[in-house]
Amino acid sequence: MMKAISSVVIGSVFATAWPLGAQPAEKMVDVGGYHVRMRIEGSGPSVVFMSGGFGGRFESWMPLASRLTDKAQVILYDRGGSGGSEPAPGLRDSKRIAQELRDALQNAGLKGPYVIVGQSIGGIHARVFAHQYPQQVAGLVLIDPTAEDYDAELIRARGENMRRETAAADAAMAQDMKNAPVGFRLEYESLNADMQEAREAWPLPKVPITVMTSLHPGADLNHESPMIWLGLHQDLAKRAGAKHVITEKLGHNMQNEDPGFVAKEIQELVRSKKD
Repeated sequence: MMKAISSVVIGSVFATAWPLGAQPAEKMVDVGGYHVRMRIEGSGPSVVFMSGGFGGRFESWMPLASRLTDKAQVILYDRGGSGGSEPAPGLRDSKRIAQELRDALQNAGLKGPYVIVGQSIGGIHARVFAHQYPQQVAGLVLIDPTAEDYDAELIRARGENMRRETAAADAAMAQDMKNAPVGFRLEYESLNADMQEAREAWPLPKVPITVMTSLHPGADLNHESPMIWLGLHQDLAKRAGAKHVITEKLGHNMQNEDPGFVAKEIQELVRSKKD
């Protein structure tokens, strides 16, 4: 797994100021034997963020989230086993992560439906959530989401050399994960299950959906792979009936590079679901 995973294992952490007099409520929410850390701010339609990589702290979303709190209730959380949340037992595949989020939202007293925002592998988790709980979803924003068939298509395009490169990258990642926090390691070990669950996560609910694609060159990209990435996102957007936004200026972590650009797309989707 190349661009879709390795470039955003943990993600950068940014600090930002919330509007004066609008301090967020932070709490630990029980999800059946352990607790996840959650932060709630603003009022209006509920917008929930699902991190990329293998978890991390929700602070990485705050530059984007702070742009939405005047017109939306923004919900940030750390997945079980990451950030400030407690360790989560058992499997950490997309279906389990979706169930964890559903339980956390319900147990926190946050009523749906929700706009779910997912970046990178978080886009897979968001799609699986939407498929499992369609009545709880008001919209989806998928920020440069992991494409479940990207590696296979890249190998098909570039042949045996690409297969060896992918195997070497996977081996290096597996070695790195031996020293990673348990929560990260469990999510990494569930990647193959995540990809299969994404293939099976159809249909998606008939709600507004936006797919955001980065074509910005990166260290893992060659002249073929951006077009493969784009093609898979085009297929996803067409099948989901989604709006497709493409940028050549911003990278995989576009929500950190230009929070205003991503906030604009979320705001437009929130408005469209009211029409």
